[in-house]
Amino acid sequence: MVFNSSSGFILPNSDLTAPDVSYVSRARMPRRVRYFAEVVPNLVVEIKSQSDRVVKLREKLTMYLEQGAEVALLVDPDREIVELYRLL
Repeated sequence: MVFNSSSGFILPNSDLTAPDVSYVSRARMPRRVRYFAEVVPNLVVEIKSQSDRVVKLREKLTMYLEQGAEVALLVDPDREIVELYRLL
């Protein structure tokens, strides 16, 4: 299931987050979600805006991985690059 930034997730560390784009496999998605799903997305994508700092976005993506995300992407349209993050 693919979500946009209007969808939020409650992570194991109790943070409420809303990545720009996220993917959660159907098998991991809780069946009933009233407000925010208590699940870590398989994939998170953050798209840098003009006001964002790349260092902060990298820290955020690292946090997602530490909480259980499998893959994280940072899209930087200013530099026209995509950075891929995964835990090894």
